[in-house]
Amino acid sequence: MVRRGFDRRWLAVLALLGLVVIGGYGWCCRAEPERVVLALDACDIQQGACRRELPGGGELVSEILPRPIPVAQRLRLRVRLRGVSAERVEVDFSGVDMRMLYNRPRLVPLGEGQFEGEASLSVCIRQRMRWEARVLLHLPGRIIEVPYRFDTTRS
Repeated sequence: MVRRGFDRRWLAVLALLGLVVIGGYGWCCRAEPERVVLALDACDIQQGACRRELPGGGELVSEILPRPIPVAQRLRLRVRLRGVSAERVEVDFSGVDMRMLYNRPRLVPLGEGQFEGEASLSVCIRQRMRWEARVLLHLPGRIIEVPYRFDTTRS
């Protein structure tokens, strides 16, 4: 006997698939982490290490060497964390008044909340360039962004 029409088993499979795709999206897929962006503060990262209290507890100390921060030379990036554990730490460099190339090095964990890495800033056509270095702390379930602004001069 030849059956015509739709088999009920296929209907059940399609209904289950629809629930997973439409209704179960949050269940099957990882949600984006919460982003917390701190406001700029008065610390001048050109003058020395900058210390910030983190929301929810903990402390961040950021440093860029050498000082003053040069362009087209190797920079040493240091981040120390106290009272909080990061899965990953990056520093995103961008021009404030002028779009520059993507420049986001990932720092290497050294243990005990210390991270280090290297970067360099590209030369700009302007004599004086305003930069933002945004430290990205990837914590479980959220990313904390800590911005610092500084100027460089071309020699």
